[in-house]
Amino acid sequence: MVQRVIEQRKMQTRAASVPFEVSGIARPVSVSVRSVPETRPAYWTAERAKAAALAVSVVGIGGTVTGLVIIPALVAALSALASVAVVVAPWLIGGGIVFSVIRAAMSGEKKTSEPYPAKPVGNVYNVYIGEGQTNVHTNTP
Repeated sequence: MVQRVIEQRKMQTRAASVPFEVSGIARPVSVSVRSVPETRPAYWTAERAKAAALAVSVVGIGGTVTGLVIIPALVAALSALASVAVVVAPWLIGGGIVFSVIRAAMSGEKKTSEPYPAKPVGNVYNVYIGEGQTNVHTNTP
């Protein structure tokens, strides 16, 4: 195969060196050396096949480990944490309430509500303006 390509290129260079005559005018013919179709090497070489097999196996093993080991372990850990939280949470909440009640009782501060604020002293005027006249209504207690 390679030998045939070499022979074709030799023939092209010999043909390009001989002048071409048309109607008595001699001119050299330019022949592109790249016009011969080049043969490309095979895509799936042994190295590429090995690399592809390695990639497929790494992805497959990673997916298998994730699906069969990591995810079930996370589910089991979160389930155990939820079980502990269900048992311990009421005790923690009750302890917090008892602590806050005891702290409020021991602090010595009396928490009473503020008296209702007194009504403002003085006259309150409601002014309504409309259609050219002003009406003033006093609010007398």
